[in-house]
Amino acid sequence: MDTEDSHMPTLDLLATIATSGMVAGLVTFAFQTYLKARIEQKYRLEVEQLKREHETRMATLKHELEIRKACEIEIANRRHSAYPRIAELVYRLKRIAEDLRHGVAEGKLSLLEEFSALAKEMEATLDTHLIDLTRDRLFLDIHKFKNLAINIGYMVSQVKSLAEHQEPRHAAKMLSEIENLCQQVTDRHSGLIEALSKAENTSGTA
Repeated sequence: MDTEDSHMPTLDLLATIATSGMVAGLVTFAFQTYLKARIEQKYRLEVEQLKREHETRMATLKHELEIRKACEIEIANRRHSAYPRIAELVYRLKRIAEDLRHGVAEGKLSLLEEFSALAKEMEATLDTHLIDLTRDRLFLDIHKFKNLAINIGYMVSQVKSLAEHQEPRHAAKMLSEIENLCQQVTDRHSGLIEALSKAENTSGTA
């Protein structure tokens, strides 16, 4: 009996240790499981947040690209609408300027009215398409060409008036100036037509 009684505390102690070990193991396992779940949840939330941010950025980028595409199409349409006509005006003004240069000396000014009308149309067209022409770095050169045409028209009309008032000396001086202006028109027109053609076929908002 004494022997059995002496073994009882030992067994109890072992049972207690075993139970404590199991409890500790369960606590450790539970903590690890909880910690793992928290970490997984944290990263899942971060991934979801990154996914939402990515989707938002992609939607914004898509919207911006759609706006840019629409703008480029609109600009291209304006170019195709205006630039060929401006090139035609440049060419016709150059041709009529040459005819006027010879016609003034001969007293033939039948083209003056058409020339002045074309110059006014070009002026109105430049005003309408100022932004596009400025963006394409064309406005200043075409504006100068237009001013040359307007000056030629004005001076031709003055020569006509001087001739009617029999002032040949002043008329001769103005004829010389008209020759110079007409030569500038001739020198500039081909470069302008080439630049307009190049800009018309340029994609985007360059």
